[in-house]
Amino acid sequence: MNFFTIIKNALFHPTRLAQQKSIKTSQWILYLFLLAFLSLLPLLNYGVSLTHEMKETMQNYVENLPKEMKIKDNELDAPSDSGFIYQNGNFTLSFDPDNKQSEKQLQKELNNDEVGISLQKKNIIFAFPNNSIASSMLPENPTKVSYKQLDWNGITKNKLENLVDSVEPTIPLILFGIVIGIFPMLIQLLVNLVITAAIAFFYCKMVRIQVRFLPVFKLVTLCSTWPTILTIVSQIFFPQFLFANYISVLTIIIFIFVVNMAQRPNRSN
Repeated sequence: MNFFTIIKNALFHPTRLAQQKSIKTSQWILYLFLLAFLSLLPLLNYGVSLTHEMKETMQNYVENLPKEMKIKDNELDAPSDSGFIYQNGNFTLSFDPDNKQSEKQLQKELNNDEVGISLQKKNIIFAFPNNSIASSMLPENPTKVSYKQLDWNGITKNKLENLVDSVEPTIPLILFGIVIGIFPMLIQLLVNLVITAAIAFFYCKMVRIQVRFLPVFKLVTLCSTWPTILTIVSQIFFPQFLFANYISVLTIIIFIFVVNMAQRPNRSN
């Protein structure tokens, strides 16, 4: 059975999924990457819309920076007490050369889907609300990046203005987002699927279906197709509704339905 038939059955013929529990491992891995890529779409959509808004906000923010500011020896150099906080739309931007604001304080000031960015003495701080899509992709939240890592030594206000003006959600930038996001998303997906597959495997044992764990894991992966799609739609159009919390529940329901339909011919004999 080819890969596109597997996708077609997962979308439109769920009762045939039980026949595909022994799909090739290579096809299963490819399907996992497909689900991970689909799960990444809300984040990419969020990133593109955020980039447009961020550009306008950053332009206003940079205009308020002191003319004397510059990054020298990988440290922010600016007049004393020149710090300020600029809030606009989904952004809270802080200029904090004296390190008066901690990372956690920056995060506490965020509301809903706001993004926090702070230029501090040696680092840029990025903060996202704990329940946001972006925060789930970061190794830690808030996170800091040093000026040395960014190779920002010698940056001035004029150079920052030129840098902000050049920001656009280009195809290479989107591809870069896919590359750095696909593997964390895949790991998160695998963790959820392993837990769901363990519950599904336990169900099979309860109803005395003799099956190994790996075929159950593969079948659960296919059963998670529609729950994943519904989650993507909800995150893009209804971000306030945390549909992702119900992925495992819906996947188990679909799994039980598929397994019961597959067992019917045996019961009639």
